[in-house]
Amino acid sequence: MEVTCMTCKKEYIIDFKDKQYNKIKSGKSKLYVCKTCNEGVQRESIKTTGISPNDVDEYGKYLK
Repeated sequence: MEVTCMTCKKEYIIDFKDKQYNKIKSGKSKLYVCKTCNEGVQRESIKTTGISPNDVDEYGKYLK
């Protein structure tokens, strides 16, 4: 499936191995964020707030 990152506007080809594939394919979401942009936003959020996603969701560490 061909998608465009909503942040950097680059085009990507994703398959079922991508975590966002099923949401996009089923129509639950039309938005895609590439891994590079996702990690960048996450780093910036941690730097700004001082809060890591793992600090908020106690089960997050099991999902990685």
